[in-house]
Amino acid sequence: MNKEEGARAMSTVMGPEWVKEQQAIADRMNELYEMDERSDDPDHPMHGLFTGLHQEVLIYEKWKKQFGLEV
Repeated sequence: MNKEEGARAMSTVMGPEWVKEQQAIADRMNELYEMDERSDDPDHPMHGLFTGLHQEVLIYEKWKKQFGLEV
């Protein structure tokens, strides 16, 4: 595939729906980052990192289910 074909293929893949999906993912990641208070606390061990956010959600959901918590 040459450069022109690659550009055409990429523009087909990255249409408006793809952009909306990617924006929704980014918004969710930012929401999780804020919920974990990583942006507020520079001493947070994961400050500046998005790593492990999914795991944090899984732990939260487990505790929520186990203790019937509503936040």
